[in-house]
Amino acid sequence: DQARARHDLDQPRGRADFADELAPVIQRISDPVIRSAYVNRVAALAQVDPKLIASRPAPRGSERDAHRRAPAEPPRRAQPRDPVQTAFAALAVAYDVVARQLDDDALDLIDDAEDRQIVAARIAAQPSPDWTGQLSPAQQEQAGALRRYAADALPPYTDADAVKAAVEIAQRIRELRSRELLRILSMQVAEFDQTLPHGSIAKAAAALARGDDDPLDPDILPAADMVLQVRDRAAALHNDENREPRQPHAAVPSLE
Repeated sequence: DQARARHDLDQPRGRADFADELAPVIQRISDPVIRSAYVNRVAALAQVDPKLIASRPAPRGSERDAHRRAPAEPPRRAQPRDPVQTAFAALAVAYDVVARQLDDDALDLIDDAEDRQIVAARIAAQPSPDWTGQLSPAQQEQAGALRRYAADALPPYTDADAVKAAVEIAQRIRELRSRELLRILSMQVAEFDQTLPHGSIAKAAAALARGDDDPLDPDILPAADMVLQVRDRAAALHNDENREPRQPHAAVPSLE
């Protein structure tokens, strides 16, 4: 919203500057589903093909201008780590049995680039005990911090409990990301609703859900599809919340 306020989206130059400002920020988002949702939203506002946002090169001087223009992401090392993801990375580093259960798909659950590289090295090195030798000095220091986190901030798990904790934390990360994606999709639907005829999105979504054979207006189809995604994701989250509450295996204070 702050980026929208800085640019006149009624003018081609304003839309181009808007895309230039946000494209590099979006391209740094590690989660592909959330990144795609932001790409579609910015593309709709800039009135361009989403592929242009996803592949848009940073304009000359953008690294310098980003600090002046945008409330973009601060440098990665200045950003506090997500405490839930930190607990997941710490379990992978500290417990052999957890690392053996993980594959490369687990890396998508960790946004912090350094923690992700450390856990990737841990997974790839199984069953070698000397896995930190391939890390840089800074990464070795961070791997030690993750071990200390596991020892000081997490309960003294047995191997079996460590695996259970890792599974539950992974599920929590996915739930948090689902909520974020639901929020983004809902915002996109609201923006479409302001520009399309009243009630047209709801009617198109109902027809799409029924599988009607009549072709839908291509201008309305993306919004109708988003409505169904919002409905399905909201229902899935509601079902998850109404399951028997899980007893958490890990407290996850933030890692300084």
